[in-house]
Amino acid sequence: MEKGGYPWREQIMKLLEEAGERSDSAGSLLAAALPHLESPSAWCTGDAKHGGVRLITLAEGKLEDASSELARCASNMEAAELLDRRRGPATRHPPASEAALSASLNEVPGARARVEDALRAIDWCRGHLGAAKLLLGHPGVPGADGCVEAERVAAVRGVEAALGALGLGGEGG
Repeated sequence: MEKGGYPWREQIMKLLEEAGERSDSAGSLLAAALPHLESPSAWCTGDAKHGGVRLITLAEGKLEDASSELARCASNMEAAELLDRRRGPATRHPPASEAALSASLNEVPGARARVEDALRAIDWCRGHLGAAKLLLGHPGVPGADGCVEAERVAAVRGVEAALGALGLGGEGG
């Protein structure tokens, strides 16, 4: 317990710092997924096994990892808020020494909303990748390549939206 200070301060700051690290990691994973999605020439039914399906599988791995990082990030922010509630109403306006903690906690609801937006965008992207993978498995279907391309473009937009939600460029950034 800190003398004269808020006893949960260190734990809360550690949770918030870890949340930031997880968000940064997710951003890196999302950025690493984009190159697998941006090459339309590899996404045709004629070369499904070596092209599109392989690229989708690589992108799906990055997206899954990014999603896990963002879920942990949101959990850390929620835990920090729950610990902060232990302060009680009498200490909601801490002394100047706790100003950084209060400022960080004031940003949590908005940051968590952005993380949730990014998670929704990743889920949306993964849905489009699943549709593209299904289409790639049916090379004889007329117009399949055009549909695969539409799904690829939608997946790229989903990753860009997730990056934008995290303030790392793309849509919404």
